[in-house]
Amino acid sequence: MTDVRPDRYGPWCPLPGPKATTPGRLITAIGRECEKTGGRILRASTVTTKLSQTCFCGAKVAKTLADRIHTCTACGLVGDRDMVSAALGAHVRLTDADDPSTARLDDVQARHTQILCDPGLQEALSSHRSAVPAPHGAAPTRQPTGRDTPAAQGLCPTKHTDRYRTNPE
Repeated sequence: MTDVRPDRYGPWCPLPGPKATTPGRLITAIGRECEKTGGRILRASTVTTKLSQTCFCGAKVAKTLADRIHTCTACGLVGDRDMVSAALGAHVRLTDADDPSTARLDDVQARHTQILCDPGLQEALSSHRSAVPAPHGAAPTRQPTGRDTPAAQGLCPTKHTDRYRTNPE
């Protein structure tokens, strides 16, 4: 389920000029893939769901767009704002699948998920990119560098692989 708003396309296309990939093309491609598997895209309104302003426990957690970390004072959940919103998106229900404004967050189901997944929810919602502090006593994590990166290990294509060279040596 996604809500793609035209006023949010700017960050996807930061440079002027023609693009090989645009939000419209992305949504069209996702729609085609959904149809191939017998599904379809369902859109949910961010106005009615307020996923980035809500916690699994049901508490409202006001944030500005600059606030990247979700911190709930009611239940103590701390996580990457986008990860929390995405996880809550699994609990959105539509009364009319063709009308995004009928989308509502199922607070009861979200709370059940929080209770059932309590031991691992905090870790799952903490993105490796975020500045969420590690629990007291936890070993520090580090980002892969040099030979440890997936590209250096040949796990993803880079400009240095033969596949992308115009004149292989």
